[in-house]
Amino acid sequence: MCAEENFVIEDGILRSCTSRDVYIRVPEGVTRIVEKAFEGLPAVRVVLPKSLREVEKRAFFRCGMLRTVVVLSSEAALPCDTFVACDLEILAVPNKEQVAYGATGYGHTLNGVLYPYNEGDEWLIEKGFRGDKIVTYLGEERTPQVPEGNFFFYRYALAGCSFLKHIDFPETSGIPEGVLFYCTGLGSVALPPKALRINKNAFRGCSSLEEITLPSGTETVCESAFSGCSSLAAVRFNGELKKIEKWAFGSCTSLTEVLLPPSLAEIERYAFDSCVALARIRLPSGLKDLPRDVFNRCPSLSEINLPGELEELAAHMFDCVLKKSERITLPDGILRIGAQAFADYEMREIRLPKKLIAIRQGAFANCENLRRIVFAGDIAVHCGEGIFVGVPSGLEIVFAGDRPTFEAMMRPYEITESSYDGGQNGGAPGLYSETYLVSPLEHELQGGFTVEVFCEKDGERFTLHGAGGRKFISSSTP
Repeated sequence: MCAEENFVIEDGILRSCTSRDVYIRVPEGVTRIVEKAFEGLPAVRVVLPKSLREVEKRAFFRCGMLRTVVVLSSEAALPCDTFVACDLEILAVPNKEQVAYGATGYGHTLNGVLYPYNEGDEWLIEKGFRGDKIVTYLGEERTPQVPEGNFFFYRYALAGCSFLKHIDFPETSGIPEGVLFYCTGLGSVALPPKALRINKNAFRGCSSLEEITLPSGTETVCESAFSGCSSLAAVRFNGELKKIEKWAFGSCTSLTEVLLPPSLAEIERYAFDSCVALARIRLPSGLKDLPRDVFNRCPSLSEINLPGELEELAAHMFDCVLKKSERITLPDGILRIGAQAFADYEMREIRLPKKLIAIRQGAFANCENLRRIVFAGDIAVHCGEGIFVGVPSGLEIVFAGDRPTFEAMMRPYEITESSYDGGQNGGAPGLYSETYLVSPLEHELQGGFTVEVFCEKDGERFTLHGAGGRKFISSSTP
């Protein structure tokens, strides 16, 4: 909670606040808050005192983290633009009339933001057809008792309650967006068993939370749900989980091991971004798609399994684990190697899967130590432009098929690109198409690039030479 030395107060007038806390309670005795007194602060929850009578416009200007404001005074006037450029979700006041139209920004309505309460209430509750909505908590107990009955939490209901140590969710509630957003003191929580989703920002910034067990019915962990939970060391996943969205566990800096369940079908980019202590992760064998940067900035990651049914390797997918490996063997289920997938890797040898059908542009670019590639399959793989740019000359390739098939793979082919010219270059405005000759053996960094090839099927050994850079063929104007 914000200490008194963080306030500049003169004759009951609060002129500025310098607190970096997420929960700010303005001291009793303050009667007026001046313009921009809280400008740009990272507060998530603010409680204004009973003594307050006047708040100047833009008092909370650009408080982008602010989600909940509780006003204890029934006489404090909140003018238009009091909370301009904020992201306010809940404004709890004794009397709706004390809040001017546009308090959250000029012309903005207060629908879904402004809620009246009665003095002495511990919980702000709104009656509803499908159950009673717990809008926010008005007290300061560390382990408050949630009302019994058909209740469910509203989004950001407990946001910024840094004093909370434990909370039990009602069984009828879901886990709504931002419900415990930046509850920095939260050490444990009992979740409802049938919640299908852990919604966006639900536990974001809960820096004291050490472990979590996902409810048995949870199928999705949404965007940034546990982002910034810096003490989170253990996550127990259930057998129903199907999807993990981006940044779901971003910056969980105490997480060292993750065992994902077989049910998981989708995981988005940056899901475990900046998990700097993460050393081991087990991916489900049936996972077919794994986008790039899932484990971005995870420097400790040293143990990971490649799912047998994974169909494509994207760029930087396994940089932390594989980038410094001397030899890499890819599982046979992989069909495509994405553009720049192994760019700048330190490997000397790589074994490609039998079912491989495509290698995208620049897949092995700048692999300065690469000396040997083994194609386990005997079919013609589509090879993109410049896959060996920056690889030293003399690369050895072992191909399970025959020589004609391999030469067909490496043969230059045409590619057409279109662009619109508005007449700036002297011609008539229109769509211009240009056709280029593209070679997988294109090698722009060194001249005389060669590949030594052995085709196992017919026992042929031969040398191929690079075709140089892109070669212009033709252009046309409609």
